[in-house]
Amino acid sequence: MIEQKPLSRKSGYQEVVDRTGFVEHQDFNPIIVDNVFTEEQINHIYNTINNEPLDKVKVAPWGGQASWFSTHFRGDIEARISDIILDVVDGDLELRGDYSFARYSEEFGYKTKLFPHADKREKPRFLMDVQLRADTDWAIVIEDTEYVLKNNQGIIFSGTNQVHWREPKDIGPHARVDMIFFNLEFKDGRGFEPHHSDSITQRSRYLRDFYQLEDTPRPVDRKFNELQ
Repeated sequence: MIEQKPLSRKSGYQEVVDRTGFVEHQDFNPIIVDNVFTEEQINHIYNTINNEPLDKVKVAPWGGQASWFSTHFRGDIEARISDIILDVVDGDLELRGDYSFARYSEEFGYKTKLFPHADKREKPRFLMDVQLRADTDWAIVIEDTEYVLKNNQGIIFSGTNQVHWREPKDIGPHARVDMIFFNLEFKDGRGFEPHHSDSITQRSRYLRDFYQLEDTPRPVDRKFNELQ
């Protein structure tokens, strides 16, 4: 069972949502998936990541996050996600090879955080975020409700249409939180409502101000190349 709780400081956000107009899937109830991968599949993922050259790693200073965008895994990894999507979500969604491994850690030289935002894409997308391994609990917040994933759990939600972020928390200098982000596309190629961008921008801005979470990098002393 996943821990889920509304935030105690959500005053005002619903008024912003109502004022900015309805956005498709803004009320989608995130779906939790247990036991996403087998232990052998997880080992394959880590073996692949650990053998990738460092020039394939892109560090995002705003979040203390490193991503392996160009890394792809065995076919059964993608097939597993596709099977889950068919089983638990509308059949209009599919995975088309768009995913990335990400690690949050101060070893990359910056404090770990994630500010309120929705993913910027040309067309609506859903996300399946899978937590492979984490040294600490660190809640994902979706539309002002917290979800605390356990290892090998995934959560499915609308990445482009639901504002999401991470709870403000210092995870510590030695902790790692490893994720894979699977981007799911609509088969019918649907687009956004005309007011989508403005609505999401206003909602994200309100939540950033309210929770005082920004995309400004916060450097720390530890560096990635010093820990290899």
